[in-house]
Amino acid sequence: MGSSCCQATSRHFDATIATKDVARYREKGLDKRAKLLLEALRRAGVAGRTVLDVGSGVGGMSFELLKAGASGAVLADASPAYLAAASAEAARAGVLDRVELVPGDFVETVGGIPAADIVVLDRVVCCYPSWSPLLAAAMSRGRALLGLVYPPARPDVRLVIALDNLRRRLKGDAFRAFVHPPAAMEAALRAEGWRLTSRQGTFAWRIDLYTRA
Repeated sequence: MGSSCCQATSRHFDATIATKDVARYREKGLDKRAKLLLEALRRAGVAGRTVLDVGSGVGGMSFELLKAGASGAVLADASPAYLAAASAEAARAGVLDRVELVPGDFVETVGGIPAADIVVLDRVVCCYPSWSPLLAAAMSRGRALLGLVYPPARPDVRLVIALDNLRRRLKGDAFRAFVHPPAAMEAALRAEGWRLTSRQGTFAWRIDLYTRA
């Protein structure tokens, strides 16, 4: 991601956004997109498995996987506010002893993170200017399942994201979102022995589940 991009992400996902996300999670649980990914992972088998949640946000996906029987979770995120909120939520849920928090750019911190049975990248690839190093880092730590959520490369989705990026620029917010080529990402995963076993979607998101051959 690079230091400047990581700093922009950290500033964008601040304490105000983290507080709102926690409140939404407590009130409504996961949103539709995340629920689809969670159900795909549960069908593939979660019990007793370890989780690496890349771009974890406030940790909702990890907490739900722990409820479903996962043995532990590593939450990696560039936003200190998100990790602080995730820590507080883990303590509130009584799972703090089963959670490890890793701050910083995942591409740079991956060397200190152990392999996990399940790797989750829920709406994180779209936060990276270059998808390749992120997916390479994630694949290097995945043993069995990899969940990937990203925006489809349709013209209307590209337009919405471009308008959001323009709005942020006008407000002085350096954070940007990106639409990366789905076919290229799938090819990279297949080249490393990952097989697509489930593909679902909402209007704005594609939800893929890969298993390691």
